[in-house]
Amino acid sequence: MRSIVKTILFPFFLSALLLWACDNRKPTDGGSGGGGGNGGGGDPEVIYKIDGYAFRDLEDRTDLVWAKILRNGDEYSLADVRFNGEKINHVGNGSYYASDYGILEEGDNTFRVVIVEDNFDENLEFTIPDSFRINDHPRHNPGGQARMLEWTPSQQATGFFFSVKGRNSEANNVAVYDTIIPAQQYFKAVPDTAFRNPERILIPDIYVIHVIAVTSGLTPFSGVTFPVPDLPGYGFPGIEGNFSAGLLAPPDSFIVTF
Repeated sequence: MRSIVKTILFPFFLSALLLWACDNRKPTDGGSGGGGGNGGGGDPEVIYKIDGYAFRDLEDRTDLVWAKILRNGDEYSLADVRFNGEKINHVGNGSYYASDYGILEEGDNTFRVVIVEDNFDENLEFTIPDSFRINDHPRHNPGGQARMLEWTPSQQATGFFFSVKGRNSEANNVAVYDTIIPAQQYFKAVPDTAFRNPERILIPDIYVIHVIAVTSGLTPFSGVTFPVPDLPGYGFPGIEGNFSAGLLAPPDSFIVTF
């Protein structure tokens, strides 16, 4: 699986931040759901849980879409799952996955699930943020000094996830520096501690910078090369589950030397 992550309002993303430490996920109820958590479609005795994500990865020019469907607690393989009308194949264990540039669009998108045997047909509108990039900056950072980074605007984003990770961070025992920015803020100060081990000893390395613009929650996914937190986003109204959507800018880096 290759790497990357309707418009959600800022309060939803802020709520996700409050749930960072305890991922206390609960069903969403948008007022249109029917009994049994089935969103108003089909047999009211059938219970669904639908999780998913949609991320555009500008580093690899790939769109990543995934859904996991449970029906009455069992993994369900017979759903018709589509993103913007494109059918997404079942890949096992109730999961549906595809990675191909062009599945998603920057702006408005649709995630549709149809389960014929239950007369279930639901659409989830979501937003992929506008493309953006990290602004030019001095990559060479002798002495591992604190640095300010900026990136171009992504108007439809409701927040950003920012990460700085050394290519050899695990071997060098240097903690990944990351943070959530729950607003349309296009800059972040990187402290000098991002380039040092717990004893505050400078560790020369190439430190890769990643910024994800998000509109709904955040989800770690297979193949990602830096840690991504699991923050709940909105989902189908009246149905348990979470959906995340975002866009990963092309990465940049610092070259830290003594």
